Amino acid sequence: MTRPDCPRRFVPPTPTTQPQDLFKEREDFSANAFKRLFHKQDDATMLVYTDGACLDQGPPRQGQRRRAGCAFVYANSKEPIMQPLEGTVNGPEQTSNRAELRAILLFLQMRVWEAGGADRFVVATDSEYVVEGICSRVKAWTARGWKTVNGNTVANRDLWEALLNEVECREALGYRVLFWRIDRNHNRCADEAAKRAAADDEHRDVKLNVTLGVMISLRLLRESVGSSVSLCN
Repeated sequence: MTRPDCPRRFVPPTPTTQPQDLFKEREDFSANAFKRLFHKQDDATMLVYTDGACLDQGPPRQGQRRRAGCAFVYANSKEPIMQPLEGTVNGPEQTSNRAELRAILLFLQMRVWEAGGADRFVVATDSEYVVEGICSRVKAWTARGWKTVNGNTVANRDLWEALLNEVECREALGYRVLFWRIDRNHNRCADEAAKRAAADDEHRDVKLNVTLGVMISLRLLRESVGSSVSLCN
């Protein structure tokens, strides 16, 4: 399932193995018996599909900001969790890479696995940027003070630091977060949801999670999963 030299990378049995070959939807072990995607041979391993989208990749027109969104899918029979991403003020502009990172942060901060029996979470994404970054490059980045080999500041450092913080937070509590790069064709549901979120201007209202410096919409989370939303501090 993992490699000793890369403990956060999920390794499928074969290169052609697809998520549906290993995972199926069933009820978790919580009192509410929520639907989740669990490993067919391991009740403690849960799968989530994530994706991000930026609809305006070119230079924004005067007075406009790029529209972006992110989403994750944790059950085939449930609506994806979607989040329109805010425009920035005097900060990084939205990009597809930033939206991809935000999708994983959204999943980790919502903690939809709580009380469900899972202690390993496989994040399935079609983003090579995300998987190689968190599995291979982040160790060297931190050792160099968040600099690339050429001495430049790592792009999207704010979100990489937030993601590393979230992953290490889970690991300190005995959980494992694994990353699996899948073919885009197997990530269509999350991809479509992220694009819908990016186009949703009506709900682009946000609240700042000061601890991690990540913008999330608490109202949208409450609408998606109920009135009580627990975030990692």
